[in-house]
Formats: sequence, structure tokens, C-alpha cells
Amino acid sequence: MALFRGPLFIAFLAIGVATLTAGNGRFQSGARGLPTIVVTNGEAAVGEAVVSVALPAGVVGESFIVRGEDDGEAVVAQWMRDRTIAFTVRELAPREVRRLRLEPALDRVVVGPIVARERFDGVDLSVDGRPVAGYQTQPSVPLAGEAGPGVGRGGYLHPLRTPAGRVVTDDDLPGQPEQRGLWSAWGATRVEGRTPDFWHIGRGTGAVEFEGVLEAWSGPVVAGFRARHRAVDRTVRPPLTAETETWDVRLPALGRVGPRHRVLDLTIRHEVVLPRPIVVAAAPYGGLGLRGPRAWGGGTGMAVVTSEGRTRRNASRSRARWVAMVGLVGGGNAGVAILDHPDNLRHPQPLFVDGGQPFVSYSAMQSGPITLTMDRDLVLRYRIVTFDGFPDRAWLERLWQAYAHPPRAAFAAR
Repeated sequence: MALFRGPLFIAFLAIGVATLTAGNGRFQSGARGLPTIVVTNGEAAVGEAVVSVALPAGVVGESFIVRGEDDGEAVVAQWMRDRTIAFTVRELAPREVRRLRLEPALDRVVVGPIVARERFDGVDLSVDGRPVAGYQTQPSVPLAGEAGPGVGRGGYLHPLRTPAGRVVTDDDLPGQPEQRGLWSAWGATRVEGRTPDFWHIGRGTGAVEFEGVLEAWSGPVVAGFRARHRAVDRTVRPPLTAETETWDVRLPALGRVGPRHRVLDLTIRHEVVLPRPIVVAAAPYGGLGLRGPRAWGGGTGMAVVTSEGRTRRNASRSRARWVAMVGLVGGGNAGVAILDHPDNLRHPQPLFVDGGQPFVSYSAMQSGPITLTMDRDLVLRYRIVTFDGFPDRAWLERLWQAYAHPPRAAFAAR
């Protein structure tokens, strides 16, 4: 069950002897002036980005705006439960420094257009009332004749939609119960001398099961949720949890600059719960998987584009900062891209690209076994982008640069 529901409650910002002047709507803080946020961009131009900054200890409240010191333009800022505020910046030049003032919002409407709404079997994410993604918490009903140990799983993203509403993922596939939208699992794994397979759930030796939605939130800048899964070793009785993975899924207010697109940020934290290490065997695929629509099947049903200029013909076993699948959906081209974060294990991670099925996988274990231990969590981050039309490689590279090297924000020293 979610720990946080409903609209954010409003409170005015207060810093020391701060007062709100009704006549001009300005926030005053005695002689010290308004708190200033300094946004510093990296080496690449950024069309748009969501940045966050931790609130100083003396700041309280839940409804803010940030205002440009040069142009006076006001942008809504969202209070997050970790005592940070998030807001959107646009059109930053390389190495640009921008100064913004933090002020209290005067209105009392902050839930905004970006929504995460729980349902009995998942979470729906939407922007301006239009669906963007679904998260499935319950095991899918297996196809007729395919019932068996471990068939069906919860804890994956499907459907993923483009701005035009085209669905670019698939689910419940004949003969491939493990391919569920966008999912995460290890393949052949050594656990205390046993060898469960958490990817090929039809074999019955392992599975990744949904455990719970920890929280969900909505707002004017970002919506999202956190959920927990467990990797269950079914080679023993009773089945044993080998590790847990926590998904942090965020839908930021991005995609309105340049070609329209939708963005999801996914962070996966793997935590071993057994005293002995878990070793993930070397394999051609595993880790993060993405299944496209079944209409993209066959050797010519879809196109693949990677950051290194590889195509479906030669992308497998190559490394890439990002990979995109594109095909016809509802009479027009549509696609989905995965952007690999530079902090990820073995970045840029190796790819597996299926030659006949619309399936790709970011698979760090292609480069050799992965050892997981209790004393060090493995954190993996990805940005998922859906779009209509055929993508331009330069545009996708700009999106990756903005994701990998985002602007940084900090309060100015007094």
C-alpha cells in the first residue's frame, strides 16, 4: 500500500523572520533577502531538465515557485518528501550559470498535471490526463496451455505510450512468459551452490515477484512511485528470497522541447539478503529487458538505432550509451529508447538485440559474471523515452547528454 496519497498539502515558506507582503506578492526575509538558487550547466547544451536541490534547514513549506533574477519568469517548484524541491529549467547553454529566487506560491493548487494513481493491480502514470505508462503488480494470467511453475510475473512496466497514445511495449506472449513490457531479472545465477534462473520463469527454478508499492506521489513537476520486488529461488522448499530490488519510477515534466516525447526515469536497487555472495553467470542477455509490440516481429518488422551507429543487424554484443527500437504502430512510426546512465556497472553496457523478435536487453553480464554481496547494493539507472515518428540520432544523443550530465543546483552561500 502507498505511504503517501492525495494532493500535497500547502504551507507557506518561512525562513527566520520571513514575511509575505500581500501588496506585491514578494517574499521578504528581513535584510538577508530572498534565498537564491544557482543552477550550473555542464559541457553540453540542455533543452530542458528537471533539477532538484535540498532545502536548507531553516526552510519550511510545501508550495514554492522559483523566479529568474534576470527575466523575472516564475516556474512552479515541487516539494518532495526527502526535503528537496524540484523544478524545470530550459534552454541552458554549455557552462551557463543561472540564478533563481525561491519564493512561496500564492495559490493553493499544486497537485498539477503529472499524476501517479494506484489501482488494485498496479499504478498508472499520466500527463495532462493522457496515459504514459502502466506498472503491473500482479502476475499476468498465463495463456491457455502454458500454466506451470513460475509462469507469469508482477512488477514490470506496460503499456508504455508515446505522446500520440501509441503503445510501444507488449505483454502475455505465446511461448515467452518472461517478456513483459519493461522488466528486470538475472538469468542463470549461483545461490549458495544452487543455480536458480530468475529470467526464464517458465523453467520453474526462479522468479521475480512483486512485493509491494511503497509510496506514490503526484505533482506539478514530477510524479512517481517506489515498489519492491523479490528474486525467489524455487530450487528449495520452501522457496527462498535471494535478493530484493526496489524500483523508483519517476515521470518528470519533460518532453515539451523539440520533438514531443515522454520520459520515465527508472532506478533499480539490488539488495542481497543472504550472507553468501550471489554470482550472476555470464550470458548473452539478462538484466534489463524491453519487449516491443508483436507487430514488430520478423526480420524487417522494426528498426534498431544505437549511439554507436549500429543497427539491428550488428547491434548485438556491442556497447551503447542508448538504444532505440522503432516500428509501425497504428499507421505511423513510433518507438522507445533506453538511455544507460554513465554510473551504471560496466557502462556503456553491452546490448542483446534479437534478430527476429522485437526484444532488446542491456546485459552487463555479457562481459563476465557479476558478484553481488550483502555489504554493497548494486544501483542501476535508466531513462526511458517514447516518441512518435523516426528518431534523429543527434536528438537522442542530446537527450542522453542531458540525462548523463544534468545541470546542478545549489543554494547560494550567504
